[in-house]
Formats: sequence, C-alpha cells, structure tokens
Amino acid sequence: MIKVMKHIKNFFHRQDGVAATEFAILSPVLIMILVGVIDGGLYINEKMKTEMSARSMVEYLLNGGDEANIMDNVLVTFFEEETEVGEEPWQDSVVYENEEICECAGGVEIACTESCDGGDFRRRYLASTVTKTHYTLFPYPGLPTSLPIDGHARIQKD
Repeated sequence: MIKVMKHIKNFFHRQDGVAATEFAILSPVLIMILVGVIDGGLYINEKMKTEMSARSMVEYLLNGGDEANIMDNVLVTFFEEETEVGEEPWQDSVVYENEEICECAGGVEIACTESCDGGDFRRRYLASTVTKTHYTLFPYPGLPTSLPIDGHARIQKD
C-alpha cells in the first residue's frame, strides 16, 4: 500500500509531458486565430480591389471610355485571377453601376438638365459603385459565410 501511495505521489509531482499537454490544449485555439487573421486579410484585400476598380472605372469613363466595355477593359484587371476550377466566373459575382450626379452649392442634388439658383455653378460628378461578394474560408459562429463588399468612387467632371 505504501508503494502505491508513493507512486501516486510521484505521478502528481512529475513534470514530464507538461509542454506537450499545454501545446495540445492551446494549438487549436492558435490555429483558429491564424485562420481568422488570414481570412480577415483576404477580406481586406478584396475590399481594396473593389475600391481600386471603382476608381479605375471613373477614370476610364472620364477619359472617354465606353461604358459597354468596362467589364473587358477595367474590371478584368482586378478580378480575373480569382476564378478557380469549378467556381462561378468572376463576371457573375461582380456588379457595377455608373451614374452622373449634378449638385449645386451645399451638396444639393439637382437634375443635370436644371441650373442652380442664384447663379451658382452646377457641378457634375461621375460616380461608380462596384459590389462583390466575399466568401469566408470556413463558417464562423455568429458570422455569415458571405459578406458583400462595396467600392465607391466619385470624381468631379465639370
């Protein structure tokens, strides 16, 4: 009986395998944090791409580009490499919109055929919006698996 008690006492005081046990407990948490950081980085990368593509669309139109060719001349630069085998083409996941906005002083929107009161100068803007969907690497508890990303750009035409 004394030998058994001695073995039990030695068992609780031994330090062998403590590091392996701690690693086994902490490694899933650390891996989840790493995957979350990578997924967040991919989201930020896609957000930057949509913002840059919206700016490029506005510049393309301002320099006399044809709106019918935006997909082939502008957006392909930013999103073409994203399509993987078996996925939907990037053209199906990117939606864009362009509009001309006219304003008077103080940001009051008017129709572009109207003039401003009091002799104020009418300002015309080109505005573009690009919308894309970001899909997470894994489903996270409490978060949707797809997040819409919007990129906006606006530049004064005259």
